[in-house]
Amino acid sequence: MASKIRGKHARGANNGLADASENNDETAVLAPVDKAAGEESEHTEQHEKEATVALSDLAGDDAIANDAGETAALAAKPGEGAVQAVAAQSDALDQTVALPDAAAQAEMIPEPPAAPAMLQIPNMSATPQIIREEDPLAGFDVNAQGFPLNASGAAPDSFVPAPQVPSYKRRHALKAFGITCGVLIGVLLVAYVVGAVVFMGRFLPNSAVNGKDISLKTDAEVADVIEDMAASYQLDAIGGSFSYRTTAEQIGMDVDTNAIIKTMHDDQNPWAWPLLIIRQDHDETGVLKVDYDKAALTADLTEQIAKFNENATPPVNATIMYDEATKAFKVKPEEQGTQLNPDAVVAVITKAVPELQSKVVLDDEQRIQPTVFSNDQRLIDAAQIASGLVSADLTLVLDGQNVGEVNGEALSGFVTIDENFAVTFNEEGLNAWVEELASSYNTVGSERNYTRPDGKQISVRGGSYGWEIDVDALRDALIEGVKAGAKTQIEVPCISTAVAFRGAGSPDWGTRYLDVDLSEQYVRFYGDNGQIIWETACITGSPDGEHDTVPGVWYINNKESPSKLIGYEHGRKIYETMVQYWMAFEGNGIGFHDASWQPSFGGSMYSQGYGSHGCVNLPPAMAQSLYDICEIGDVVIVHS
Repeated sequence: MASKIRGKHARGANNGLADASENNDETAVLAPVDKAAGEESEHTEQHEKEATVALSDLAGDDAIANDAGETAALAAKPGEGAVQAVAAQSDALDQTVALPDAAAQAEMIPEPPAAPAMLQIPNMSATPQIIREEDPLAGFDVNAQGFPLNASGAAPDSFVPAPQVPSYKRRHALKAFGITCGVLIGVLLVAYVVGAVVFMGRFLPNSAVNGKDISLKTDAEVADVIEDMAASYQLDAIGGSFSYRTTAEQIGMDVDTNAIIKTMHDDQNPWAWPLLIIRQDHDETGVLKVDYDKAALTADLTEQIAKFNENATPPVNATIMYDEATKAFKVKPEEQGTQLNPDAVVAVITKAVPELQSKVVLDDEQRIQPTVFSNDQRLIDAAQIASGLVSADLTLVLDGQNVGEVNGEALSGFVTIDENFAVTFNEEGLNAWVEELASSYNTVGSERNYTRPDGKQISVRGGSYGWEIDVDALRDALIEGVKAGAKTQIEVPCISTAVAFRGAGSPDWGTRYLDVDLSEQYVRFYGDNGQIIWETACITGSPDGEHDTVPGVWYINNKESPSKLIGYEHGRKIYETMVQYWMAFEGNGIGFHDASWQPSFGGSMYSQGYGSHGCVNLPPAMAQSLYDICEIGDVVIVHS
């Protein structure tokens, strides 16, 4: 008994050594051991009594006997030294519950035998191996006897360590837990296999095909669903104003339900049902596959599209256009048409039929697409080049008036871009435009309307007097200015001019002119002030369609006195006459001259066999006076 108690006390000392070792203080560990060697007897007797009192209530005599055996065994190993003795004492203190009174202590504790061997100090030159067990008093402040202290520093009346679970109970709990897990795993395994077997012949929840619910249906039931869909199948294709319908009968549809159902099961994989069953959707429409006459469907559909495209709007490629706001070319975006692309429509419909889709909506992807788009860099570059060709701004001036503008807007019509995005300036087109422009300025031979001072309204066409533009010179000036990008005025070059430019249809002569009225057979000469300065009756050419005096606006181009007049007809001279006064206005063959051979003038004599070969016959005295006052360049207007 005394040996057991000593063992417990030694373990307590060992715990103290261990604590000191953890604090890395080697001196603190070795000092208590040396002290124990010197005062071995005194400490041993004191702690034997204290430990015996503590054990008396906990274990009784049997427990003490058992402990004594353990202590004796420990004492039989003197090599382990004081460390094991101190550890043995700690085991006794671990089971201390309450302190018995003094009488009980004296009764229970016999005279302890001397145990100098247990307190022998081993060779301290070797570092002792300290074996620690978890100390239930760790974290508490303890007194000299090893009991914990309360907050006031005094030992409590009693101290009860936490109860320990016996090892056999722990083994029982683990065994029960293992059995439970095994049963649960077995149940889950059976459920998994059963589920796999079930879903080999049925479809998972939330399964559908082409909008039909087939959840938990058998293969036979799903086969009926697919066959019903195929038998009543029809497809409608719509897009804009185009519509097309076909049916299973028209395209000779046939369906292999066994192959479809097998593919559906492969897709669902019954062995993976625990994972697949949690999915919200199992749409098996994509595995549908039917046989049909694709060639017949394609031919019919292509024919319908061709009819539709005849009245549909074709697409427009992106191109370049002149922008008046920026006075430059910019890219004009492509335009989507309404014509359908037969290949694209056939592709989308032949994809829908095997899946038994009932409706196909055609969109821009099925329409014929433009081939050139606004983001094409080649087009963007072409716009920049074209802008450089229309940067000129030329003002055309005629008779001191601005009569036209040759600017970017006008020139843009001569810029072209080919299929390779090459930009060219159409000079031939510019030539044609210049000729058209010149004709709008030309008045020679054009119809002109005016009011004679006496109030008669006259319209006359023909003649050689008026404005006539030099087309070649104007074209060269414009092309030079366009290429240079010039911004300047160009004086319109002319072959002939008039007194004033008043535009097409207006009289471009002044107030001075000779008026030959064929219907009146009378000639009036209006002076600079618009008043008649000379007038006389006359005889004009015979109105036989060959010798008529030709109407028009002319001008006196030659004066001669005297002059020989020689007339030719079909290359044969028919007359030769001398006159005193000759004033030509139509070439040098038709003009005013004296006609001393005429018996009288005016009236209707010109149509009664007295008519001339085209000239205007004047009385000799009046011819002389006219010759004296007229000038080359004076306007002569012949009209009816």
